[in-house]
Amino acid sequence: MAKKYHGPGRTAKLPLVRALLATNLLFAVAVLVAWQSTLMVLLGPLGWAADEPVPSSRGWENLFQYPLLVFWAGPALAMAFGWMMIQARNYKAAFGALALPLIMMIIIVVLYWAVPPSA
Repeated sequence: MAKKYHGPGRTAKLPLVRALLATNLLFAVAVLVAWQSTLMVLLGPLGWAADEPVPSSRGWENLFQYPLLVFWAGPALAMAFGWMMIQARNYKAAFGALALPLIMMIIIVVLYWAVPPSA
């Protein structure tokens, strides 16, 4: 009996996992390349959540300071772990690893704009 390598379970879950992988890549690259532009939209709320100001001065060394490092290294580590789980054919773990940074960022941005500023 021949073994099926491309069954319906594999092909049904792989596009969603690949889309999450691409979204994490897009976010990490956006923070690395255009972090001055993303400062107002995304890094303001994420700096508020970290309770640490995001450095606004120009310079590549700021990419390795605490709040900014988390916002590009988190999706990068999620991409690495998700890729390893895809190679191991563990799609539930890959989905969870790739969805976690995005869900966290969505919740933080919504809370930042929904909660009134403290007096």
